[in-house]
Amino acid sequence: MQSTGLASLQTIPYCLHVRTKGSGGTKLRYVVTIDREADGRFIASVPEVPGCHVYGRTRRQAVSRARNALQFYVNSLRDQGRKPPKQPLVAVEVVVAA
Repeated sequence: MQSTGLASLQTIPYCLHVRTKGSGGTKLRYVVTIDREADGRFIASVPEVPGCHVYGRTRRQAVSRARNALQFYVNSLRDQGRKPPKQPLVAVEVVVAA
């Protein structure tokens, strides 16, 4: 297994709901993974949105920044007349013996 430079102590999936503006409160659901780096910062990534990675000093800050980034992404697509991608990704936690 290649090292990614992350000290992945634990990957925690979060489901974030993003409201789309002008759509009557429609919610989209995205899975966000949280990893902890060697320097202690947390990085939140959205597998369904390539290149969507944000940092935070805490998990809560990383999740908040991911929500803001996703809302910006969805609003930008809507402003361009494009639809956000469907959410086919399902997060399943699997635990194996070390």
